[in-house]
Amino acid sequence: MIVDAYVLWEVTDAKAYTSSLNASSATAQGRIDVIVYNAIKTTISSMTQEELIASRDTSVEIDATDSELEDVEINDLTGDGEQPEKEEVDVIVISERLRNCVGNQCDQYGIVIKDIKIKVLDLPDENKEAVYTRMITERNNIAAAYKAQGESEAQIIKNTTDAEVSVMLSEAQAQADATVAEGEAEYMKILADAYNDEEKADFYLFILQLDSLKESVTNGNTTVFLDSDSPIAQIFEGIQ
Repeated sequence: MIVDAYVLWEVTDAKAYTSSLNASSATAQGRIDVIVYNAIKTTISSMTQEELIASRDTSVEIDATDSELEDVEINDLTGDGEQPEKEEVDVIVISERLRNCVGNQCDQYGIVIKDIKIKVLDLPDENKEAVYTRMITERNNIAAAYKAQGESEAQIIKNTTDAEVSVMLSEAQAQADATVAEGEAEYMKILADAYNDEEKADFYLFILQLDSLKESVTNGNTTVFLDSDSPIAQIFEGIQ
């Protein structure tokens, strides 16, 4: 890690400061540099990469009702309809850790470390590309997992819909077949009633002959050859 930090310190015991460091600010800065460097190295080496990324010099609060988050969908699982309150984010306050690590090591010099602030905390250039590549790969894997899950759910929906459509078509076809069967049965009943009586049968046969005659005189054809025994011919001849 590349770290750029600064330290705020003050002399609280002039006697100890003079006796141990000859009241030399340069010497004091040299001692403080060593102590703070070791504290930074110890603190950073004990933190994970996720903790380093989330680390801050001060605690952070977020408010789900802030305008910056108005486009973020908030799923309220409590069901009470109350707006979420401010909550403190669990981040590492690195400056506090550094001060705790330094402790009272400077007391012997009559010096108190007031604060340690990190200005820059970054990876070396040669490591950044590998980290970025890994992050991209992880995001691609997450995206692929979401895509696969979506395709799986889409296939389930499609299969369910196809099955429902198949059932509906089968029921419609069965109903249509039943309707056709009822129509044919009614048709056969009408025919049976028509042929059941001799007069009705003759009349029905006569109607069929008229339909045949009508079809034969279409398309400009006006000549018809009829047998003399034909009921139609007998009508034309005035026999009936």
